[in-house]
Amino acid sequence: MKRVYIPLIIIALITTLVVRSNTKPVEYETAKVEKIHFLQQVSVTGKVVSAQDVDMSFESGGRVSVVNVKVGDRVKLGTRLSSVDSGDAYASYLRAVASLDVEKAKLAAMVAGNRPEEIAIAETGVRNAQASYTQAKNSIASAIADAFAKSDDAVRSKVDQLYKNPRTTYPEIISFGNYDLKIKLEKQRVEIGRLLDSWKLSVDVLNTGGYDPKYVIEAKNNLAIIRDFLDGIGIAVGSLDSNSMSQTTIDKYRADVSSARSNVNAAISTLNSSEISLQSASSNLEDAKNQLALKNAGSRPQDIDAERAQVKSAQAGVLSASAVLGQKSINAPFDGIITKVDAKVGQIVSPNIGVISMISDAKFEIELFIPEANIAKVKIGQEASVWLDAYGPDQIFPATVTSVDPAETIVNGVATYKTKLQFKNADDRVRSGMTANTNITSDDRNDILSVASKAVVTDDTGKFVYTYGKGNPKGKPTKQLVEVGTIDSKGNIEIKKGLNEGDVVVTNPSKVTASNNS
Repeated sequence: MKRVYIPLIIIALITTLVVRSNTKPVEYETAKVEKIHFLQQVSVTGKVVSAQDVDMSFESGGRVSVVNVKVGDRVKLGTRLSSVDSGDAYASYLRAVASLDVEKAKLAAMVAGNRPEEIAIAETGVRNAQASYTQAKNSIASAIADAFAKSDDAVRSKVDQLYKNPRTTYPEIISFGNYDLKIKLEKQRVEIGRLLDSWKLSVDVLNTGGYDPKYVIEAKNNLAIIRDFLDGIGIAVGSLDSNSMSQTTIDKYRADVSSARSNVNAAISTLNSSEISLQSASSNLEDAKNQLALKNAGSRPQDIDAERAQVKSAQAGVLSASAVLGQKSINAPFDGIITKVDAKVGQIVSPNIGVISMISDAKFEIELFIPEANIAKVKIGQEASVWLDAYGPDQIFPATVTSVDPAETIVNGVATYKTKLQFKNADDRVRSGMTANTNITSDDRNDILSVASKAVVTDDTGKFVYTYGKGNPKGKPTKQLVEVGTIDSKGNIEIKKGLNEGDVVVTNPSKVTASNNS
């Protein structure tokens, strides 16, 4: 029997060890969300070739407004050669600059704190807003009283002449041929009488006790009922004919009823306008009080951080507007000589159609073929650093993108776009045919919130990361949706929304998925 027990014990021990080994805690790779120098570069290898003509076109079409050169002119790098109408683009640029100035001023004020003069101004704003609100309440009270007076006059002065015993429980309207409408109008006259009596009591209380929103609701409801009643009266007097009474009497009835309806409609319009004015005054008063509270409280650190973000957003707006404005002009991409000018003032030009050509003063340029996946990042005028195999990576030759072909060139079965770079400086060491390794800078910004791109996962809900550490129970990663931007050359992805600096995220999210599935 002992021989049987021993194998069973060994099996149990092995099973326990296996279970324990399978329940080891999952180890996650993590990284902090940081603000970094965000550098995005397109790296491509090309060849040094003899300099050639460059054909230039407008990125944005329009009517040509300026042509500053003619064939044979020698121009310097950056010289404006031609422009199309850019009024709207320039206005947008100025608005963006103004918005940036406003946000910078706000940030400076928040950092400096509020002066006593600013608090005094805010207090004055509250007093003025309070006075406007009181005036608006008085105006709406007057509008309600006026609406009652017009309604009372419309019914008891202008319409009651059509009735016998109009203020009794059995008023009788003059005959006009429509029996059903006649019965309805007689019944309505009784109800309108009660409505006016009750409304007068409310108006009396309003005049002595002050404004209350319930009086507006009551007045609007009463005016709607009276307007419906007058519409029926209008039909009635429109049906009268001279067989039953004189035309003069009919005309008077119609004129009085028309006047009554106009007065009531005017009262409705005035009441609606007064209500809107009161709502606006109430909102302005609340805003003024909030502004005063903020002035007294001073700026919180998180508010200053939020305003710094607004400044960065405004700076991005200036860059965007500047880029759009730049599409309205053709500038010389290098020093050289103009060889062709097809643009004329007043001419309508289409984008990406060559209108000006020039040849470089330099002897050599760099010819690249950029893959389709990266071509959207490359623009004319971008800076590039170049090193030549002949001299090694320690010898950097600065260059500028001068042209990008709009049509693709198939290289080894891949769609590419022929791109040329101009050396910024003449250098006798450069030779035609040398291999040129280029890094074209497409994005260069400081203090960009980012994290390793491998931490970002995409599913049906959108893009997200797994946050880890603080705030997560028992060290369990938590899913956090994010809004991302571009990826830099080191594999860091810009975080626009969803994370804060210092947050910890999992950089091997597949481990989280595997752990959850198990």
